[in-house]
Amino acid sequence: MVTAKYKALDITAEKVADGKPATVFGIMNDLIANTGDLRGVFVSDPITAQAVSQAVSKRRQTTRSI
Repeated sequence: MVTAKYKALDITAEKVADGKPATVFGIMNDLIANTGDLRGVFVSDPITAQAVSQAVSKRRQTTRSI
């Protein structure tokens, strides 16, 4: 339904975490590694948002050092 309304939006994955930052971090690392054109992520709480931002930050540091 969301993709019908927003034509440029693709749902890459619908993954549910258990609320633990380590789980979210792992899921996010997998998404970053396996989705070359990932441009956004929706999260529903501050703990998840922090884990996602840590994964993105780590990825940026890794790609800059290569």
